[in-house]
Amino acid sequence: MVILLERHHYDADHVKSVAVYLAPPEALTVNNREMPDICVQHMAAVMLADRTVTFQSAHDQARMKDPAILRERAKVQLIPDEALSRFLPTRASKVEITLMDGTQLSEEVDAVRGTAKNPMSHEE
Repeated sequence: MVILLERHHYDADHVKSVAVYLAPPEALTVNNREMPDICVQHMAAVMLADRTVTFQSAHDQARMKDPAILRERAKVQLIPDEALSRFLPTRASKVEITLMDGTQLSEEVDAVRGTAKNPMSHEE
């Protein structure tokens, strides 16, 4: 989602839906979890609302009940994708965003940000 936000100018009100594709074992781990930093639907909603995710926002349990975040979360669907299993044990992902005007945005990464193959800088 970060890449799509950097390349395209849209805000949460312009987003109709978000599809997050993960390998099935990973999808099982992060699907609708009660811990905010492990719940992919919640993290995508925070990214839509805030245009970023911080350590604090990723661990803010109270925000999981915030009506604004819940509105964004309702747009997010997690889809297990067997094709992404080819990257395991490296975590890969694909995100598709559909805007209200019908525009489709898509990005696939073969090593998600923050993993050993795609590490974050100290500042990040």
